[in-house]
Amino acid sequence: MENITLDSYGKVNLSLDVLGKRDDGYHTVDMILQLITLHDKVGISWEDLSDEPAGDAITDGSGSPEEPDDREGGQIVISLSTDSPDLPADSSNLAFRAAQAMADTYGAGRTGRVNIFIEKNIPIAAGLAGGSSNAAAVILGLAKLWDLAEPLDALFKTGASLGADIPFCIAGLAKWNTCLGEQYNDDPMAASCMRGEGTGTDLTPVNSLLDTGILLAKPDIGLSTGQIYTALDEMDVPRHPDIPGLIEILEDPEMSSGSRISLLEKNMVNVLENVVFASYPIVVYTRNNLEQESGNRNIFMSGSGPTLFAFVNADDRAALEESLAAKGIQNIFWAETTVAVETPQEEA
Repeated sequence: MENITLDSYGKVNLSLDVLGKRDDGYHTVDMILQLITLHDKVGISWEDLSDEPAGDAITDGSGSPEEPDDREGGQIVISLSTDSPDLPADSSNLAFRAAQAMADTYGAGRTGRVNIFIEKNIPIAAGLAGGSSNAAAVILGLAKLWDLAEPLDALFKTGASLGADIPFCIAGLAKWNTCLGEQYNDDPMAASCMRGEGTGTDLTPVNSLLDTGILLAKPDIGLSTGQIYTALDEMDVPRHPDIPGLIEILEDPEMSSGSRISLLEKNMVNVLENVVFASYPIVVYTRNNLEQESGNRNIFMSGSGPTLFAFVNADDRAALEESLAAKGIQNIFWAETTVAVETPQEEA
């Protein structure tokens, strides 16, 4: 049996613009995605059972196989487990579906068992791409275990079939998980900051020099991404982000760290905040307290929410977490941008 364990990083949106609704029902976006050090751990193992009888089967996560299909080759069985009671361990889990997609695309002639274990640290349904990152880890892990020669661009296509954030997560995880080797670490599309256009899957690497701590607060509420986008269609958006201008700020090597953060705080915009802040008082309450306790820093929302974040100096972290907890805000998380990421766990 071969094993690999990947750090499965979350993300924040440094800006998010919605340019309109497409004929297929999706929206055209323009955004900047930034990997952060808050991460899950995803273990993937591959047990080669090439001597087993042929015939494909995919389990439902409980060990019970579904009906076999006619895919050429052997039998690929998938199982998933997790330390989180709130995370499904069946075929509704995005990581499970990622393994299915890899089996469909690259499983011909393979017979064996894929086992996935997710150690969960990123909050669920928070706008931080935790599920997408877990799926990205499975895609990259199986690519490594199966010795695929596919570049990241090809793996992006598999990820995009499952979710818009997955290609970016593949790029970010490929950049920082050294156990994947030079094939992926040095791929030109491996990056921890990217511009996402189209449905968010048309990616361009950004050479971000942003080096900062990030304090995240998740209001105790779940939001529907589809409903947020639908509500935005009925609103007039007062301010849109200047994405090219923000990229210039992120990439400017002559700019000091303090000036970079200050300019970003003044110019970052997530247009989905217009819907969320107008509709969910608990998110506004969390934003107001985070703003007040952090010394009136600008507060931003990641993705379609509800998680809010602020750029914070590490020295201020403990006091800020304590003051927010005193206001009843409990779901507080700390991260940094991946400029300062530690070397992730090596191959098991």
